[in-house]
Amino acid sequence: MSTIKTNLPTNKWAIATWDEFIEMANNPAYKKAKCYYHNEQIRIETMPIGPDHSRNNAITLFAINLFCTIKGLAFNSLDNCSYRMTGSASRKCGPGGECGPGGECGES
Repeated sequence: MSTIKTNLPTNKWAIATWDEFIEMANNPAYKKAKCYYHNEQIRIETMPIGPDHSRNNAITLFAINLFCTIKGLAFNSLDNCSYRMTGSASRKCGPGGECGPGGECGES
């Protein structure tokens, strides 16, 4: 894998390979950044998640929590998680809220 020699643009989509994305995402310079890969493009968001995003997640997770509690459903919820899937359909997603039945949420 080659080392990325140029600074990548932040807060907008740029063309890059999956290998370049993985290298960039593992670079200590981008440790606090949110990194995304989709359709051979990367996006690096250097700004922290703001209160609007947080509020939307809280409302959604609260509504799911309330519904599951009233219905007696077992569930698990996580907030601000990122996931990477390697292979031919390599993808990464996040951050956001996630809920799953029982203990399935976020488990490998």
